[in-house]
Order: sequence, then structure tokens, then C-alpha cells
Amino acid sequence: MKNPISSTIKSIRFTKDLTQESLAEELGVSAAHISTLEQGKTCPSYRLMGKIIEKYNVDANAFFAQPEETAELVSTSVIRMLREKTSEVHEPEKLYLTVINQLSNELKEFKKTAGFSEENLPKNNR
Repeated sequence: MKNPISSTIKSIRFTKDLTQESLAEELGVSAAHISTLEQGKTCPSYRLMGKIIEKYNVDANAFFAQPEETAELVSTSVIRMLREKTSEVHEPEKLYLTVINQLSNELKEFKKTAGFSEENLPKNNR
């Protein structure tokens, strides 16, 4: 089972559409270090955690949250972003549907890349 730190780093990388190499370059570490962080084999230094929090605007709690809490942080961020953007557009319903479709596609891709097996997921999450 992955720890919250490794899950958070991997989530940031997927969200920002970065490879391990590009994330490593942005943070000034090696790709091998990113790999060991994502596997939960090592933990980032406080300095590296600070860089990640600042550079990617991550709530520090995400590094220590359980999966349910992490999901709540992500959904709260998406809802906040939707509320902010809705006031800027002429067709908020269209924006909402576009975001929902995009999230659905992203979640399907995440399931594939994270190696989730369909039989291990509840039927309503497939």
C-alpha cells in the first residue's frame, strides 16, 4: 500500500502531465529519486516537500492525508476552481459539463496508469 507522500507526488505528476524525468528536473533531483519517492521507498526531505508545496500549490496536508482525505482535498479544489471560473464565462453549464467530461476521461486514464484492476473496484466505480 502506498503512503500518502508517494501518492501525493505521483498525483501531482499525473495532474501536471509530467514524466518522472521532467518533474525531477523541475525540482532539481534525479528521476531515480522521484521513482523511489513514488514507490514509497524513501521520503522527501523537508526542503523538497517545501519546493513541491510552493511550486505546485499543494496543501501540505495532502502529504499526510489518508486516501479518503486526499480525495476530499482534490474534489474541494476542483469545486473551488469551478466556482471561480463559472463567474468568468457566459455559459457556466457548458463549462460544468466540459469539466465533468474531462474529469471522467482523466479518471479512466488514471485507473489504467495506476494499474487498478476492474474486479477490485466496486461496481459503481468502474
